[in-house]
Amino acid sequence: MYIIDGYAGEPHITAPQVGDYNAGITGENSCVLKVGEKLRAEIIDTNTVRIYDGSFIFQGYRRGGINAGAYEDVSIENGTQSQKRNDIIAIKYERDSGQKTESFHLAVIKGTAGDTAVDPAIEEGNIRDGDSVCYMPLYRVTLNGINVTGIASLFIISKSIMEINNELVGKAPVYHSSSDMSYGAASVTQFGHVKLNNSVDSESTSEAATPNAVKTVYDLAALGFRYRGGVSDALTEPSELGYYTYSFNTKNAPAGGELPGIIFVLPFPGFYLMRFALTFDNRFFTNVVQNGASWGEWKEK
Repeated sequence: MYIIDGYAGEPHITAPQVGDYNAGITGENSCVLKVGEKLRAEIIDTNTVRIYDGSFIFQGYRRGGINAGAYEDVSIENGTQSQKRNDIIAIKYERDSGQKTESFHLAVIKGTAGDTAVDPAIEEGNIRDGDSVCYMPLYRVTLNGINVTGIASLFIISKSIMEINNELVGKAPVYHSSSDMSYGAASVTQFGHVKLNNSVDSESTSEAATPNAVKTVYDLAALGFRYRGGVSDALTEPSELGYYTYSFNTKNAPAGGELPGIIFVLPFPGFYLMRFALTFDNRFFTNVVQNGASWGEWKEK
């Protein structure tokens, strides 16, 4: 066992110990930190790219950077007329096995000119595994003929702990619920959070039915709630759970059968069934059935 941040009476902290500690906290990936110019690149001329100040984490193991307000220039070799080429600007890590010293500097890995530009192969290596040379790609420099035509970043910029904390505020409270819809709502095409809906007639494609809503529909289905066809007598025939239709001039129809409509028969406490009729012109009527017999005429509501 070893101790890093405690007093041991003699020098005892080693670079590998600190490296493991760093990687354990930040992860084993390489990234640029969100400070200063964040290693911003600028094309100065056909043969020069300038990298401005910033800090980085290299494979989670080592940290480095360019001092605030400073910059470093890297040279790009001349392009070839009528040919295309990609060069890679990278941070190069080196360890001198004899002196046991470590260092960082910028390097350019030159690509091969041709009709189509492709990135040169880079052996990124692994510091923890003992590789003495490792690379962290920063930018792709594109050349078309003798001209530098573009530069594209190849790294990620890490978020600070404060940024991550601010993004989480209001998104996942103690009970993992929120009224804030920006956390990622689910849909029929993507995963996410859903809001429960107790309705049995909702057409939403982004909300989920509650067990209660499902049971309500199940109970109606179990009781035989379904379409039971047309009727010729609107008072005597609709006596089972379900819904029925009636046409013009149907006997005992609501509103004297002047217009067609639909009749719903639903359960009611006791030995009753409640019937609801909706006519084609949106008039609403009710009627109660007890032991198969109708209580009087349709009443408009």
